[in-house]
Amino acid sequence: MRDRPDAEALIAECLRVLREELAPGLHGEARFKALMIANALGMAGRELAAPAEQVDGEAAARLVAALRGGKGGGSTETYAALKRDVEARVAISNPKALTGG
Repeated sequence: MRDRPDAEALIAECLRVLREELAPGLHGEARFKALMIANALGMAGRELAAPAEQVDGEAAARLVAALRGGKGGGSTETYAALKRDVEARVAISNPKALTGG
């Protein structure tokens, strides 16, 4: 059994306080740094919440090794695997880019 709040809830609350309470009162470089930290916290929270298969670094490494070895290039399966990998990474780093928002 884990203590409450869990890591996702802690990150979400830190993010809320940073964006809603602290950043609005900051200016210049301090505001930029606060928003940069908020973005990093958002990415960390999304990564924690992502299904394990979505962030499968081993599968991506195997795909890279196969491509470097001259296997799978240009195939429909390779394209689909690369597309899934990119979408999973963008869903964590910049989810608005997937929705056009």
